[in-house]
Amino acid sequence: MLREVGAPILTAPIEETLAAFRKALDAKFESVNENIDSGRNKHIKITGAGEKRRWTLRSPGIEQPTESPFYSRLPVIGIADLLWFVAEKTGFMDGFTHVLDRCVKYEADARSILACIIAMGTNMGLWKMAEVSWLGHPSLVSAARNYLRIETLHAANDALTNAIASLPMFRHYDIHDELRSSNDGQRIETQIETINARRSRKYFGLKKGVSSYTLVANHVPINARIIGTHEHESRFVFDLLHNNTTDIKPERHSTDTHGTNQVN
Repeated sequence: MLREVGAPILTAPIEETLAAFRKALDAKFESVNENIDSGRNKHIKITGAGEKRRWTLRSPGIEQPTESPFYSRLPVIGIADLLWFVAEKTGFMDGFTHVLDRCVKYEADARSILACIIAMGTNMGLWKMAEVSWLGHPSLVSAARNYLRIETLHAANDALTNAIASLPMFRHYDIHDELRSSNDGQRIETQIETINARRSRKYFGLKKGVSSYTLVANHVPINARIIGTHEHESRFVFDLLHNNTTDIKPERHSTDTHGTNQVN
């Protein structure tokens, strides 16, 4: 709303809006308390009387399973077997090319590459992976240095994402027939010193960590970037959307307040 310089600011509309919000909020409080007192809210348990009256959330009992019985019928397999199955269906291993374009004397060992992915993805480390597997530590280090870098990881992730997007179930996650995406950051503690690692008492105590800022469309992560925990997330929203190289093109995007860029 435009106004002349020196003209008084009209506060009546703001006061009326706040009064309407307070009235609606008070009505919600009354409705919630009435449902608890009358016992209609079966998720709340009331104990005691008078000043000692307390309420707690009811925990699910044995007769109320916390997950769908469908998952209990699935066989339990190892993560390595799962990765082999996914590699056969999607071909994401083709994205891991050698750091040298030519003069490569040997072919890539898919077992060593998958072992490196598991070791780094689970924070196990290459030394521990070498101990629990029959693969030697030098071969794991060689595979990590030659095949695991940001470009190959990006290509492999695009192959996985495009394969998921081709499934009929993918569009069932649409909201109002629109493919929607969102950004959010996840704080991860680092084991070694990196250029983005920062101290944060709130998230890491006395240790250091980074923020994995991820772009998710429906239920699939299509792009990500590692940033410092002190950096404002709004600076990287356009970066992740513009540099999305997958076949998934969101129609509507949303983010939280930390991802909103406000221009004063």
